[in-house]
Amino acid sequence: MPRGSIGNILNNYPPQNEYFDDDTTPFTDWDNLAITGGDTTRGVDITGYTHKTMYFISDTQGTLTIQVLEPDAATWRQVDAIGISADTLRSYQMEEQETQVRLIFSEAATVSAWIMRGIA
Repeated sequence: MPRGSIGNILNNYPPQNEYFDDDTTPFTDWDNLAITGGDTTRGVDITGYTHKTMYFISDTQGTLTIQVLEPDAATWRQVDAIGISADTLRSYQMEEQETQVRLIFSEAATVSAWIMRGIA
């Protein structure tokens, strides 16, 4: 599937920022992927990183839910739900100290998502 405007935006991201190191971790299953509504990424390890920024883009508007893994290692807790506009890159910064984070998108869409972990 052609990337269209999503591809044009992603050519400039992740942004260069001295605050973050070069350790960008993609949600490898969400790289220009056609998903169904309610699909969830795999958890991404963020242990020991104080500052984390997630980037998300979709060709469809919807709601992006951000969840973190609870200390019991079995329960995912919702941290936030944010509105997403079509073809607009959205970032979300987390300061919480958690071990893993994952994303859920409410709509069927073509999406890309990744996370930049701050220097540990």
